[in-house]
Amino acid sequence: MERRRPVPVIVPVCLCACLGSFVHGYIQLNSSDSYQQLSTVCINAVGRTYIEFAVKASTDVHVALMTDDLVTPRDDISQFYEVVIGGWSNARSCIRAQNVSCDEIDTPGILDSNNFVQLWIGWENSIVQLGQGLHAQQTVAVSHVQVPPYDINYLAVMTHYPSPWRFNEDTNCTLEEFANTEILINDTTCNGITQYACADGYNLTSGNLSRVCGIGQQWIGDPPVCLVPRCPEVLSTSAVTVLSQDTHIGGRLFLTCTQNHVLLSGDLSRTCLSSASWDGMDPICEACLCPSAVTSYQFNTTEELMEKIEEMTRELKVVTRDTNAYMRSKISVADPRPSSTSIGVLLGWGILVSLVVVLLLCDARTMLRHLRHGVR
Repeated sequence: MERRRPVPVIVPVCLCACLGSFVHGYIQLNSSDSYQQLSTVCINAVGRTYIEFAVKASTDVHVALMTDDLVTPRDDISQFYEVVIGGWSNARSCIRAQNVSCDEIDTPGILDSNNFVQLWIGWENSIVQLGQGLHAQQTVAVSHVQVPPYDINYLAVMTHYPSPWRFNEDTNCTLEEFANTEILINDTTCNGITQYACADGYNLTSGNLSRVCGIGQQWIGDPPVCLVPRCPEVLSTSAVTVLSQDTHIGGRLFLTCTQNHVLLSGDLSRTCLSSASWDGMDPICEACLCPSAVTSYQFNTTEELMEKIEEMTRELKVVTRDTNAYMRSKISVADPRPSSTSIGVLLGWGILVSLVVVLLLCDARTMLRHLRHGVR
């Protein structure tokens, strides 16, 4: 007699060796009386419409077709089609959905406890089918209309007694090689880890040096990108201007404060270290509160300002012996007579007095009118 309809039991996800192994081109696993999800051996239902397998069992083989995996909570076993193969002491089989009763179909001797039996299960056009042999032969043993229809993304298997299964599936990933990298460990099997290393003189800038072969022959982890180490590029700001930079190891970076800014702290000359970082500190330049009107000058340090002041002092220094007065004193004869000095004085005062009188005469009429009418 058929066993009671089982409630799915969650089997923890583990490496392939936990549930199955890869033998001679096929995947082999052993099932028990709790559902084991096939994604643990990199087999899923996404992107396919059937699965072929071989099983060696005496009775009660179960295959679950699910929308969500076993870990996701569900209301009873909704969105959970169950295919029962060789139930009722290997006499009948059925396909049932959710809490719908099972319509049994006679399939006497469909299982064999001594030999692997080739079977397939398909789900296409809202019809779930159980067949014998290979899917291409289309030997259908049980057919069931999928009501209500839903997406089938995951598969799980279970048997009344411990039983071996075989899945002729190619779950290996394709080995990928990348520039400037070396392969340390090459394992492209399901859940296998392939380990990379950057070549000498290169550093990892993005991606992963360890990648896992996952479901659908897809690698888990981004491709590693190994490049020659370089310091990060420095960009000009409103306060600091980049004059030149070489981001290779040992390269130099030259900066300057922008116009009307002065260096408060940090370094305007830096070197790219072997750690791909700049030595020194980031420069901090602050705007001058009273910038020089001579905008062609730019001083980043007090030393530069003092040097410029000394240079201008030298340029503006007056040498007594180079003045016209000094030269005239050397080539002209002094005239001590009073007439030679008093004439200049009298002439100067005369000119000043004349200018004052002219200004007063120009405003005389206006001043008289104001005085006469009391205008102030």
